[in-house]
Amino acid sequence: MVTEAEKLVRMGVKEVMLIAQELTYYGLDIYKNGCCLSSCTAWQM
Repeated sequence: MVTEAEKLVRMGVKEVMLIAQELTYYGLDIYKNGCCLSSCTAWQM
């Protein structure tokens, strides 16, 4: 990423925006246990 940003600066780019997303806690608001598969009957054999 740094190399690419340096290349963009050499090309005259004035601003570079880096956007990140943290997905570690994805779904915890919906699936209190952290995973919905354990409660899904379709996944149980």
